[in-house]
Amino acid sequence: MTLNASTTGIFHTFYEKAQELENSRFCQCLSGSRVRLSWTRNGLSTDGPSHDDVKAFGVTLRLFMLSRDRISFAEIATLADTDPGLPDTWCAEAAAIRDTLNVYLGTSPVLPILPHGDGRTATNRDVLETWLYGDLTHLHDAKRGRLRRLLETPLVNVNYASDLQDTLLHVLARIFDLAGANSRELVRHGIEPIPMAVPRLP
Repeated sequence: MTLNASTTGIFHTFYEKAQELENSRFCQCLSGSRVRLSWTRNGLSTDGPSHDDVKAFGVTLRLFMLSRDRISFAEIATLADTDPGLPDTWCAEAAAIRDTLNVYLGTSPVLPILPHGDGRTATNRDVLETWLYGDLTHLHDAKRGRLRRLLETPLVNVNYASDLQDTLLHVLARIFDLAGANSRELVRHGIEPIPMAVPRLP
């Protein structure tokens, strides 16, 4: 049984955007431990990639995390129910990758220092979303407020930068895992995927 045309398109787009992340200067510096993150009153600062490098990376990363985007982890998960051409092996691998990511994002950093504001301990998802929506895109007022409080606490500021770096590396690793699963499925159907050199991430 062949893949739906829409699934093929989604897999190609997922692979292409994963390749954009892999080739970005910010990702290469992260995976090579050649970047140090810190926070200023103007937001995230790095000692390697430029602000434009970081913003381009973040805008692409958001595509995988926004549930309404066609290449998000949430949307990819629905393909198991909508495309009968996908085998059980792909469905199981994709589900395991997504579950691994969600478990990680739902846990707290080793030193949970990001104040959430509602009495609960912040999670790795909070760490990521505070940057994506509170600093990078300014789309979410509550996350912008959390970021402002964060920047007023020097020790929290330093530790949050470290937590963010760890979280980004784990999210990237799961994106590349799923890109690999998708590309293998394309090959199985005789479709040539876009070549991608995947960095070694945790």
